[in-house]
Amino acid sequence: MSPSKAPGPNGFNVFFFFQKNWEKLKERVLTAVVLSFFMSGRLLAEINHTFVSLVPKSSAATSLTDIRPISSSNLLYKIITEVLANLLQHVISELISPNQNAFLQGRHTSDATLLAHELIRDFNCPIGTKMC
Repeated sequence: MSPSKAPGPNGFNVFFFFQKNWEKLKERVLTAVVLSFFMSGRLLAEINHTFVSLVPKSSAATSLTDIRPISSSNLLYKIITEVLANLLQHVISELISPNQNAFLQGRHTSDATLLAHELIRDFNCPIGTKMC
């Protein structure tokens, strides 16, 4: 993770809290949080909290359009999510049907929509073959 990202709920960013103290925290983070989640299937409510900060886009912010909301998730939540995503990469092709367009590398949800739009648009053309 980028060490200079926004601070977490404890006020420290990733570098000052986790990366700088990783040797001391690694055992606790991996066993007490990550492994316990995978063994119990339960996540502490505190880990799933997200903090929303309102950051002005300019120094003269006067309306809501001049403010950008930024949400920051708990770092432990991000670690668990990253581990789950890496584990799913190994089995995702077995879970997704070959005729589905999303969730597989190189496929996009918009592919089927674009293809359907092209077929329907060209269906009423007087020239060419009609197929659907």
